[in-house]
Amino acid sequence: MMYAPVVLFVYNRPDCAEKNLQALNDNPEAANSRLYVFSDGAKNEEARAAVMKTR
Repeated sequence: MMYAPVVLFVYNRPDCAEKNLQALNDNPEAANSRLYVFSDGAKNEEARAAVMKTR
């Protein structure tokens, strides 16, 4: 049985993205949901490194 999809929006916080993915991984029911991850592009050069690390 498939559950509702899960959508995760990320930007420039790799630690937060990792914690969210770990929480999903620890949830056995998450295996029954499709995961969609959306990552915005960097707004400026200062954000580029953090965005790429998050991706």
